[in-house]
Amino acid sequence: PPTPGHLAAIKAAQDHAKETGGKHYIFPTHTTGTATEPLDHETKVKALRALFPDANIVSDSEVRTPIQMMQHLEKLGHTNVTILGGGEEDQNKWKFLDKYKKKEYPKIKKVGTASAGKRDEKAADVTGMSGTKLRNKVKDGDKKGFIDAYPEEHKELATNLYNKLAAAMTEKKKKKLKESVAIFLIGGPGSGKDFVLKNTFAKFDLMEVQIDHVLNGSANKLFEENKNIVINGPIDADKINEVQSLHENYQFDYIYVSVTNKVSRLRNEQRENPLAESKRIEKFLNVENLIESLEDVFVFNNSMNINAASAFEHLIFEDQTEKLEQRLDELEISRVENAELKTFNIITEKFKRRVARDKESGLPKKYVAGLDSETAKARAAHWKEKSKLSDSDPKAYEPAPGDAESETKPSKHTLAIRKMMDEGITGTTPIQRKGPTIARLRKPKLVSENNLKQLIDTTKLVTNMLSIPPNKLNIISENKAVYSENNVIWEAVKHPSSQRWYLTGNYNENNDG
Repeated sequence: PPTPGHLAAIKAAQDHAKETGGKHYIFPTHTTGTATEPLDHETKVKALRALFPDANIVSDSEVRTPIQMMQHLEKLGHTNVTILGGGEEDQNKWKFLDKYKKKEYPKIKKVGTASAGKRDEKAADVTGMSGTKLRNKVKDGDKKGFIDAYPEEHKELATNLYNKLAAAMTEKKKKKLKESVAIFLIGGPGSGKDFVLKNTFAKFDLMEVQIDHVLNGSANKLFEENKNIVINGPIDADKINEVQSLHENYQFDYIYVSVTNKVSRLRNEQRENPLAESKRIEKFLNVENLIESLEDVFVFNNSMNINAASAFEHLIFEDQTEKLEQRLDELEISRVENAELKTFNIITEKFKRRVARDKESGLPKKYVAGLDSETAKARAAHWKEKSKLSDSDPKAYEPAPGDAESETKPSKHTLAIRKMMDEGITGTTPIQRKGPTIARLRKPKLVSENNLKQLIDTTKLVTNMLSIPPNKLNIISENKAVYSENNVIWEAVKHPSSQRWYLTGNYNENNDG
């Protein structure tokens, strides 16, 4: 519970802010119902504000994790943040916040730590008072001792805190709630963690969640509901410490899916996008070093190819699978009737600006501006029909109803393509080209100026971007023409809006000439 012993830490925050010309913030935790955090967030905030009326106590339902705290400070315009902790060990656990600057709160340039002073547990006055001591007084039924720890003007507050603590601790004891379990699933490149997830963990009441979702607060709901979880993703010692410090009410375990270096290399080579060998080795060794630093790790050897394994190898594999299942049973994780892997996913909806549309045709209003209702409907039907045609079909570029009566301008996309093709023209500049007729790409070394066929065969994605001046074409009809070069005959079509000629990418070799 909030105690007078918190005074030293709050005063240190206020003094530091004053010295640096900044502002101090106190963020009470939202964790509740645990052995160390039995009180709800609202009770803690109310007590802190009563005990320390000049302190800036922050209560925000959207600020529940350290990363959300930093994002909150970023929104307020802060660029330098200092986290105050007790001793060196307490300060070190907050240093991870500096690593997430670029990804989670890029406007904050520096995150540092400083000491708020270490509490003297042996002190006889209020400075030595701690939440642990007060919880023990509640456990021992020492109501008087609990109330006496608070100043005279806060005796009523102390009485209310004692009663709420006693009720919360009694309820927890009555329910005999077991700690929820969080399992770190660790493995290097090619370890085959997915195999273990789908074939073993899927049999149990476990939810897979990515470690970044745990750290950035996206998966807070799982922890608030005390779900048993499997933490997957790129795990290192710092991230493990961060998760454990955020969720002290959880019981943690480690499962290491191990493979030999040779198997790791072979599986990496079979991936669609393999890691560079130097990167693979680095990741492989980092995981090996991490496992050596942890205690009581269950090692699951996944080096063998189970589909090509001998009968003896099958026995070994089945034995370790059985032992892994026994480990999960010992953690009191319930089995499920239908084995199915449950994964926590983040669904994000990208904001799309609403486009004003014409009621009659359904087209954006700017596409039918100045047109009557019948022409607008005909225009919509025209584009619906032409959308079914190939991009190389000249009919796809026939003028739409209303084009003949209105002035058309090149779209921003057309202008962007012209700029990319180094044409140096604007929407009002006449089309002029000097020098060779071959379009120059940004990497001209890949293109032979005297061989269009080589250009098209090299990168067919640019074929319908290549524009040709009319004086270089043999016009066949109003919207169709051909272009000849190096015994190759190319098809060209005229764009109805820009009135420019473009190659379609269709060509024939003329071996007669």
